[in-house]
Amino acid sequence: FAGAAYAQDRDNGSMRPYSEDRGEMDRPVLAIERFETRGDNSGIVAGNLRALFIAALRRDGRFAITSSASDAQSGDADYVVQGTVTRYRAEPSGRNSQRAEVELVLQVVDPASGEEVGRIRGFGTGTGADAGFSDRMDTEDFRDTALGRAGSAALRQALPRLTDLLGGQQDQDDER
Repeated sequence: FAGAAYAQDRDNGSMRPYSEDRGEMDRPVLAIERFETRGDNSGIVAGNLRALFIAALRRDGRFAITSSASDAQSGDADYVVQGTVTRYRAEPSGRNSQRAEVELVLQVVDPASGEEVGRIRGFGTGTGADAGFSDRMDTEDFRDTALGRAGSAALRQALPRLTDLLGGQQDQDDER
């Protein structure tokens, strides 16, 4: 790696290539806003899907993550991602199990201009134990429910599309 510059990743402490042009690691920084939804248990569903999304982005490693909207306003984020769970439902599918569906939309916004860069839809289904919901349910417990599995499937569908969208956006910026 002679001549290459590296910086410590603020997400997980690993070393990443550093871009002197940008003054930061050479990958887009995303500010992840609260996810929204409506309906029974909507706060639990939205909050846990947001946490699953952030975990998936960190595992993927192609983006640096900040969860603060103030980071986006101060110029520390390249994009703001706003999540909306447009539909979710769980229904019995046998003894002590459920089948669930989750549909979500990720809206990607340029924080400097406030303009939408793109929208990404994800849809997923899943089955799991009929666990019920609680205000104290943590993300690990939620992940194993039918809704958690359906949400994870929807996010797995959306993540490559997010990468394609922002990769295409970066290529356009590089041509200017």
